Amino acid sequence: MVASNIEQVPGPSAGSGKLGFRFNFLSRLLFSLVRLSPSRSYLAWSPDIFEVCFGWAFRLSVARTSIVSVNLRHRRLLECGVHGWYDRWVVNGSYGGLVEMTFVPNQRAKIGVFSVPVRKLTISVSDPAALVNYLQPHS
Repeated sequence: MVASNIEQVPGPSAGSGKLGFRFNFLSRLLFSLVRLSPSRSYLAWSPDIFEVCFGWAFRLSVARTSIVSVNLRHRRLLECGVHGWYDRWVVNGSYGGLVEMTFVPNQRAKIGVFSVPVRKLTISVSDPAALVNYLQPHS
């Protein structure tokens, strides 16, 4: 079942949508001080492209064919923000509602003004099950 809070993006292509990041109260408050608000953070996809935008702090645009796995992550994180090491990154505004994605080949993301490689990305999503459903690679 597809959740009702997925915003269908108007246009000629079916399979397009947009979801927001999940933010907890404290993150929403603290991130607003550095202009990282929910209104500037989103996940968007079309039949060909998947995009992640966490305000000015993180941007990623990948071909859907580069997504080799999308899974719910049941283990909660203890931190929020944009953080990672080499090609494993976490972009979250909440400790839960996490989805972990794997890309092949590595993709390039913008962290502020820096370009970094991304192979694994964990994100906090307003509706994790719906995102997994939409982005699951089909053979």
